[in-house]
Amino acid sequence: MLARRARAGYSFGAGAPDARGEERMAELAAAPGVQGQERDLSWPKLKIAFACLVGLMLAGGGFAQGAVALVMGPLQQAFGWSRAEIGFGLTLMTWAGAGAMPLFGMAMDRVGARWVLTGAAALIAAVTFAFGLVQGALWQFYACFVALGVLNASALGYTKIVSGLFSRHRGKAFALFTAEATIVAALLPQLMKVFLEQGGWRTVFLWLAALKLALALPILLAWLRDPARPAQASPSPDLLEGMGVGAALRTRAFWLIAAANMGGGLVIYGLLPHLVGMMKSHGLGLDAAVGAMSLMAVFNALGQLSSGFVIDRVPNPKVAAAYLCLFLAGIGLISVASAATGPLPLYAGVALMGLGGGSQQVMRNYMFTRYFGLKAFASILGLFMAMQAVLTAPSPFLIGLIYDRTGRYDLAFAAFVAAAVVSILAFLALPPFRFAAAAPRR
Repeated sequence: MLARRARAGYSFGAGAPDARGEERMAELAAAPGVQGQERDLSWPKLKIAFACLVGLMLAGGGFAQGAVALVMGPLQQAFGWSRAEIGFGLTLMTWAGAGAMPLFGMAMDRVGARWVLTGAAALIAAVTFAFGLVQGALWQFYACFVALGVLNASALGYTKIVSGLFSRHRGKAFALFTAEATIVAALLPQLMKVFLEQGGWRTVFLWLAALKLALALPILLAWLRDPARPAQASPSPDLLEGMGVGAALRTRAFWLIAAANMGGGLVIYGLLPHLVGMMKSHGLGLDAAVGAMSLMAVFNALGQLSSGFVIDRVPNPKVAAAYLCLFLAGIGLISVASAATGPLPLYAGVALMGLGGGSQQVMRNYMFTRYFGLKAFASILGLFMAMQAVLTAPSPFLIGLIYDRTGRYDLAFAAFVAAAVVSILAFLALPPFRFAAAAPRR
């Protein structure tokens, strides 16, 4: 039985394991017939990982923000809706997704993620098509956003599958998985722009729905699979598989990760929508602000890639604090950018923020597998992401309120610095990992 558990790719007690973890590691090492973990980089696993990547990039609802930015003007002209009315659809989408994430997480932990994800992908394509059929009733527009938010909450299942596929190379897998999706997300608006220019705002949604049905869904049906459960033949694999939601909520690690991600999330969600206005108020032009946003996307992908490789080589939660120090330095540089300094501090600042901020999703996913295991991974992550979505959603409004009341963004930058410091301190306070990667094959 111990041999089967060791081959499943889990061992107990990373970093500085406690005495019970050391005893279990010794038992596993001494067990006869243990040949090491199954290879991470096998062709069947890579096919599943590719299907997850296609699903995240093309089958989900992540296109919504870029689509709204492109079609806001045409929708105003067609229906007379205000920008606030159109933008509120994204708020509804966020809230609907936050409510659905814990439910999707529990469902996928119970029955697996494959059919939940493929079913959600088909329904997302239908909702995307429905966007193109809206006839002027604002409630129809909002209903599409609510449905899209609920269905898009299923995307945490891709993270669950990738977590189960890879053990020793899990950080690298998260890095490649997240960075490639970020790059495609940056390119997708260019494709939607072509659709808009060729046929109008309805064409944007109709072509996106066609891509989901014709390209993404067949790949999901053909290649997407749930990874085999670790220690499947063992009668009580709780120690090696992980803990339940209630046990995770009682740990110090969960709430420290929550505090750390909340601080970073408040900065990202509060700064990006106001970046153009901030730079204009500092005397910099629109071209500088737009160029800075593109530069941040590039360095965000670099942060995602590098952090995954680093955390595999240095499996210590405090690595995240080092990345957040870059994030903090970036905030400081952006705050001093002005017409007098030119755009250089702005560009340097967004580069550092991209590196530091890009690491956070990879680090969060990795930490959840190492602190809580895979037993209820989707349920725990879904609850966590719902909490984060609800609490960080007001950030753009609060930053706007600061500017409306003071006529400046100085207080906003002070709040950003405070939030980043809280994140750094929370990461530094994290205990050693509980569930370690399996040892490499010999």
